[in-house]
Amino acid sequence: MKYLFVAMGPGETGQARALAKHISKQREEILFALHQEKNLSFLSEDKEFKVFLTKTPEELKKIIKKEKPQILLFFNPKMWGNYPEFYENPFPKPPLALGVDSNWLFNNKRYPSSKFIEWLDKYLVLFPEKIFNLGLKENGGDFFVPKKILRKIIPVGFIPAYQKPSKKTAPEIKEKYKIKRGEKFIFAYFGGFGSRHRVFAFNNLISAVEKLIKKGRKIKVLYIGPTENLHPKKLKKGWLFKKDSLPADEYFLTLSGADLVFQHQGKVTLSQAISAQVPVIC
Repeated sequence: MKYLFVAMGPGETGQARALAKHISKQREEILFALHQEKNLSFLSEDKEFKVFLTKTPEELKKIIKKEKPQILLFFNPKMWGNYPEFYENPFPKPPLALGVDSNWLFNNKRYPSSKFIEWLDKYLVLFPEKIFNLGLKENGGDFFVPKKILRKIIPVGFIPAYQKPSKKTAPEIKEKYKIKRGEKFIFAYFGGFGSRHRVFAFNNLISAVEKLIKKGRKIKVLYIGPTENLHPKKLKKGWLFKKDSLPADEYFLTLSGADLVFQHQGKVTLSQAISAQVPVIC
């Protein structure tokens, strides 16, 4: 069986990779089509996957025609909202085409019908069924999903991507980043959405750490994410390290060696922090 995973941002790529790692144990063929070039680093160590960069539906169409996957999965099917032809007239559809949706589903308390892809067979929503149903308006919750969309939705729960690392991991990570005895290590993740639209969260982090340092606390912060929208002055702190991204396994191990995870939203990062048993501010 040949699978094609199409992923939008870092979080969706992490979700797709977790599922792909599981499926690949069955000797199935896995292809990746990544919407954003920066996400290539997440799969840089996974030589078992064939990886393509598809920034437009037309590029994806060429891959599907050439590779002929039997199963197509979109991790965030709304990634091409500016291409109406993608919603109306798709490429030769594989036998099974699925959407995998997470926190993007309920941004506005009403599922955006304009972004609903009629030709997808099912939508797999990454919420446990009980939580999903309790959130619906008809059950006393806040969220409305039109009936024609609701019929295609299957709540499948969260994707368990990682297991708790060994006890020696945290000391090794702290040694790598020169975290001294008595210092606290904060892992701060901001994806593209967070660094563009949640700049206030980054500013809050800087402000809080500065106040704690003035009180005598010893803290170092590793910031993972884009920096172009952040104030240059706030980035020039002696206690702040910056990286655009990390390979998937290194990302998790680094996170698991921290004393605190601070993030803008990202469900994949949240699930990793829970797996590693590291406290989170989200």
